[in-house]
Amino acid sequence: MRRILLSLLLCSAALHAESEKPRKISLNLCCLRHAGEVRTLLLKGDSNSPPAEVSIYEGGFTEAVPALVEDNRIVVYKKGPDARQAWLPDWSFEVPSSSKDVSAILLPKPATKESPAPYKALLLPAPRDFDYGSLLAFNLTPLNVRLDLGTKKISLQPGKSGSASLESEADAFNMVPVTAWIQNKGKWVTLHTTRWSYNERYRQVSLIWMDATTKRPEITSIRDVRPIPITD
Repeated sequence: MRRILLSLLLCSAALHAESEKPRKISLNLCCLRHAGEVRTLLLKGDSNSPPAEVSIYEGGFTEAVPALVEDNRIVVYKKGPDARQAWLPDWSFEVPSSSKDVSAILLPKPATKESPAPYKALLLPAPRDFDYGSLLAFNLTPLNVRLDLGTKKISLQPGKSGSASLESEADAFNMVPVTAWIQNKGKWVTLHTTRWSYNERYRQVSLIWMDATTKRPEITSIRDVRPIPITD
């Protein structure tokens, strides 16, 4: 019996060690707004290389870069005090255990002693859950939000998200009429009116958020740069 229990424990330990083995993914990054002067991140591309500097841009994704995932987290490094400690972990964000391609929008936040991260990572769902040619909207405000996309409507309570395919709403010029509304003191007020271009090869993300300086809600749209495979 002891031998059986020992064998089971060894197998469990081996499986646990295997699940925590560092792995490489393809990472796309952008940010809603820069957090102060933090405009680059130091990320490892593999276990044997030092961290490399990756630029992050407002409102647009970078080209995909290799990133090392350790314990289902991407670690952001900072420079250490000396040659023996050239690089030290600074902060990290979690990614799904099965993901090989990750797109993350970084939202600025106040860094504190307990939470030194200058950004919070908002991960986009996998294409099977957020398809190309679709819109995904996040309501980051304390207000109710509604998006009118042609004939389609997305209603979002604070902190919620919703999606819709845009293909059926595009006109002959592949443009979709859009109106964003916010509910203020029980009344719906127009936040933004525009026309978005539809493209079946891209995914579009819309963030409705509160500008900390003006104390007003804003809307920012970002396209995920990865195209769908083109077939004959």
